[in-house]
Amino acid sequence: MTSITTRRSKKGEMVCLLIALLLSSGMAVFLVPQLPFHAQAAATALTCSEQPTAATCNGQDPEAQGCTSPGDVRTADQADILAGGRAIGRVERRYSLSCHSWWGRVFDYSGTHAINVTIAGKTYADSFPGEIYSPMVFDPPYASVPAVTGTILLSAASSDTTVSATLPAIPVSPPA
Repeated sequence: MTSITTRRSKKGEMVCLLIALLLSSGMAVFLVPQLPFHAQAAATALTCSEQPTAATCNGQDPEAQGCTSPGDVRTADQADILAGGRAIGRVERRYSLSCHSWWGRVFDYSGTHAINVTIAGKTYADSFPGEIYSPMVFDPPYASVPAVTGTILLSAASSDTTVSATLPAIPVSPPA
């Protein structure tokens, strides 16, 4: 007759053996949830809205960085993009008060054309129809206001069929 302690130790040995097999075969990945490496780094990194610096804001997505909340973001300037005297789109220069950053946004009213946005000399294109916005440009409070250009490509076959509007850079003098 086997005693209770002997059964428990055999059961414990079986559990330990099963765990060892799972760990050695890589099955432990399914048992212990882990974030991918890039997600772990992102989870610990500060966002632009948490720490507005050139390092945390430049080149970042304004929405992902928490810089587009109502009451914080301002459309500082806008212009129509015209074709044949008719507004077919709009370019905007946007600013986040908490993130101290600018970005451009372009709308194609028809939602059918390729569109580009250029800010501070860098052009970004996206295949999402109707709207595109650029990554951010950090601006320690009002040191420089970058130029923003919105371009709508009316025909992919020819570069002659593009229309655009530019919001020029605004030089800002430091306070005396």
